[in-house]
Amino acid sequence: MTLLAGEALKITEHVLAGSVHPAITGLRVLNDTGQWLVSTRPWVYLRGGMDALDITAGEDFVALPQDFGGIITVARSESFTPSFILTTLEEMMRLRTYTPAVSSFTFWGSVTYDHADITGTASSSGAYSVTATTEAEIKAKKKPTPRLDLYPMPGDTTTGALLLYYTRGWRKVEEDTDTIFVPEWLEGLYLRAARIWARGYEEEDTFDKDAALANLQLGPEYKAAIVRDSQIQVDKGLIQGGATQKLGWYRNYDGPVGDPS
Repeated sequence: MTLLAGEALKITEHVLAGSVHPAITGLRVLNDTGQWLVSTRPWVYLRGGMDALDITAGEDFVALPQDFGGIITVARSESFTPSFILTTLEEMMRLRTYTPAVSSFTFWGSVTYDHADITGTASSSGAYSVTATTEAEIKAKKKPTPRLDLYPMPGDTTTGALLLYYTRGWRKVEEDTDTIFVPEWLEGLYLRAARIWARGYEEEDTFDKDAALANLQLGPEYKAAIVRDSQIQVDKGLIQGGATQKLGWYRNYDGPVGDPS
């Protein structure tokens, strides 16, 4: 069963015995509820977003998907040049400032938000310089958008150069006919949370929204959702890395481990 925004609005507004105040809008309530729900824990169902990212010659970043919530991993799509290293913004600055000459077979990257563009430029000698946007360009931006900063500067434009796995965030609803993107087993919990958010907006002086949401998270419905979500993939396969893999040169540690979390 698909839960549409229009149906969710009717169920949400029922608790108010009327519509949400026009200054707030029902869609605001639905989206705020969704943003809250996806941030309450690292839901497994949000993992597995995948995208092929294009790189453009002369641009030191790539835009990330609109529903981007967090990065899981990223790799080069070419089988013979698989090296992509995620690092910190501090290391990106060091690389861009002090280490202009690096292997063309390796990219470094760091996730940031595009509040104000810092556009990089690489000269023929490899020296790197940056130019910030003007105040007018900053004000023209609608909202911060996630992006993946790159080093070194791509020299060629390549379609699908990077393969990205990421955790999805909340997918905004803008029309009554839009789908509420939660699994069917999470719809009931989402609707209960939406009714709490609606009362929090409309009855702010008399209704403790924060306490109600906290009680919801402590209740059986939220706990059942956690259990259901954790069962999406029970078998994590063989444990990799760590001391056992280092010792593997003389002893076989390939035995399966159940529920290795």
